[in-house]
Amino acid sequence: MVALHVLETPALGAPFTHPRRPYRAFFVGNSTPRDDPEYYLACVKELVKTYYAEVSHTRCWEDTRDDNHRIDDEDDHVPLIVNTQGWIKGLGYELLLQILDYTAPSHIFGLHSPSTSDSNLPPTFLSALKERPMMAGRQHPTLIFVNAAAVEDGNNTSPFTKYHPADHRALALLSYFYQKHLEEISQDVAGDTLEWDFTLALVQRRPWCWDWSQAKGVWILFDQVPRSQILHALNASLVALTGDRDPRHEARQDRPISDYQSHTTSGQNLPGSLCPPNYFPLGQYPPPPPELTTCHGLAIIRSIQPTTRSLHILTPIPLATLDKCNGIVKGSIHMPLHANLDHNEENPKVPGVAGVPWKNVPYLHYEAPVGHYYSQSPSTSSQSPRLSQTARIPGSDAKMTRKNLSRKRLLQ
Repeated sequence: MVALHVLETPALGAPFTHPRRPYRAFFVGNSTPRDDPEYYLACVKELVKTYYAEVSHTRCWEDTRDDNHRIDDEDDHVPLIVNTQGWIKGLGYELLLQILDYTAPSHIFGLHSPSTSDSNLPPTFLSALKERPMMAGRQHPTLIFVNAAAVEDGNNTSPFTKYHPADHRALALLSYFYQKHLEEISQDVAGDTLEWDFTLALVQRRPWCWDWSQAKGVWILFDQVPRSQILHALNASLVALTGDRDPRHEARQDRPISDYQSHTTSGQNLPGSLCPPNYFPLGQYPPPPPELTTCHGLAIIRSIQPTTRSLHILTPIPLATLDKCNGIVKGSIHMPLHANLDHNEENPKVPGVAGVPWKNVPYLHYEAPVGHYYSQSPSTSSQSPRLSQTARIPGSDAKMTRKNLSRKRLLQ
């Protein structure tokens, strides 16, 4: 998710402690722009345009490309702070330079690690930035290095090593979906209080019924999914809910929206027949155009009712905003396992997850050799399975993807 926020209160602490409703956002479908860097840059560029047109109240996007543009002209207005993706090698470094071209910052703060030189910007960073064509005629930015917190100090381990980036992303998702009232975060007005409701697990909550027959379309990023399998791909998945950009955001459009509304599926609309949602296959159609759409939030498709053409979704989005959603985008981000569990399962009166016996719980599978899996003999189907301390099941460990095993060897 790339988003533009208007902050009026301090944002202190880890991201999962202060989720905020963005002014405008786009769903890129992954935690890295590696899979579709072109779409990622298009979303960033559209957010920068929105900032200059609606937030800074100084000049439109085209005016900032004038050679006479001076950064000092905007000191008395709302500043723009860009939190980059932190990828400074290879493609990530090129994306960083292009983002700086779009934003033309006055100051650049770079985290510097005294012990890990591979995590620092290259020494030629500032000179490379000055040679960019977009910087011609503009004031060169001031580069300030900030020493990063040490990960390890002797025998003392820093608290930063307790949670990995994947853990922070999982906590951020759980914090988002357990919010009590998302409408209370409206544009970060000072005095708002965030509250979370953990009384009911997500699997116990009553979902919204979303009619897909009124939707403009469904996009599945990074995967080729046959039209006949679209509902199977959406079931029990994390998706983004999109809609048309607000009518107040009137701006120049490079592509007419009719180009994205003319595509329809070939399903039959006969009584009793299954009519799948409007689908834009990968390779034939691009992702939702940033200049025409916006992302209203995330949702979990809990189940699907084909006969009524409805998706049962869980989302903290208020109903007034949910009515504006007319598109679904599925990426490569999945819900953490804890979102599928019931934190009341230790209660002996609860026979599994949300009152469903373990053997009937969907999407979760427990399987192991008898005598090595259970710490106690499973006398009833309602007993929660637990691994014994000595049990080790082949293939049960977390899968690790290593894509850099040969890089150091190739550099020698």
